Amino acid sequence: MRTWILIAASATLLCAVPVHGQEPATQERQHEVKEGDTLWDLAQLYYENPWLWQRIFEANTDVVEDPHWIYPAERLVIPGLAEDFPAEPRPEVRRPTRTRFYTAPATPVERETEPTILSEETRTPMLVRPGDFYTAPWLTGLGDRMVVLGRLARTDETADLSWRMTETAQLYDDLYVTYNVPERPAVGDRLMLVNLGRRIGDHQVVEPVAFVEVRTLEPELMVARVVRQFGAVTTGALVVPIDSFPEPVQPQPDPVEDGAEGAILGFVNEQNLYGAESLAFLDLGAQDGIGLGDELVVIQPERPGGRRINQDLPPEVIAELRIVRVRELTSTARVFDVVTPGLKPGLPVRVVRKMP
Repeated sequence: MRTWILIAASATLLCAVPVHGQEPATQERQHEVKEGDTLWDLAQLYYENPWLWQRIFEANTDVVEDPHWIYPAERLVIPGLAEDFPAEPRPEVRRPTRTRFYTAPATPVERETEPTILSEETRTPMLVRPGDFYTAPWLTGLGDRMVVLGRLARTDETADLSWRMTETAQLYDDLYVTYNVPERPAVGDRLMLVNLGRRIGDHQVVEPVAFVEVRTLEPELMVARVVRQFGAVTTGALVVPIDSFPEPVQPQPDPVEDGAEGAILGFVNEQNLYGAESLAFLDLGAQDGIGLGDELVVIQPERPGGRRINQDLPPEVIAELRIVRVRELTSTARVFDVVTPGLKPGLPVRVVRKMP
């Protein structure tokens, strides 16, 4: 049975509220399935994000009948990361009903036995990929407001419905969206579902979980379908516009002197030791000239040398960051290199390389 969830829409302003595989593809590739492969693992390998497994499934429905079962020697197309927004989900795609994936044992069916193909296309590597941008959490609050178009309503808020709705949605589920604003979207428009996380000072963490596409417009409501999922879609999620991916005009940033200085506000996932691939929130944003792909260093300030050293230790660079999402007053950065352990909130940062 298809899952339906009501989205009670409103126009409000919210003021305060992985292991690496090979280099992720930016153009189409091919992969020959080996024993032990799963769509989940292939998405991690090629995109560094296992939640993007459905992208591979959609591109291979002529080969993969059930996303939970793939077979050795099957050749799968691995779409490029630039294909985040296909014009239309393929109509023959069937919604998966489980969340576990398997590699089925080889069958007696005759299959080609040539080795795995990884196309050797010439491509320019992207330091910040669409997947990095769209899945990166950000901060909202203070003067950096987020427009909220609606939310997924809970069951007890839908008394007009005579049947009980489930509390979660999955890929290709359809959602009801009511009209509480004068302006209506067009069929085919895409919106983002986000969850609100913990507070960091005067800010609140916003966590993207899915894209939905408007399917039909009815007199009293619209129907939107989950077309991209990279987190848990649950009731209470907010509906917001999707920011366009500002693809950099060149692949590498240029060194700069006297770059903007700021500090780490906090991290997406709180833990005892932060390292490479951690996502950090910075108190620098578009108003400070910060742009997608800019790179910064984290500085350990001058500090006492301890009992064995009778002088203060000089400031030193302990890590490097790359901007993956920019807001007006804040930004989100991924740690791509750690020189010395010791990352923590409050440490100063400085821009050392900028995109033009």
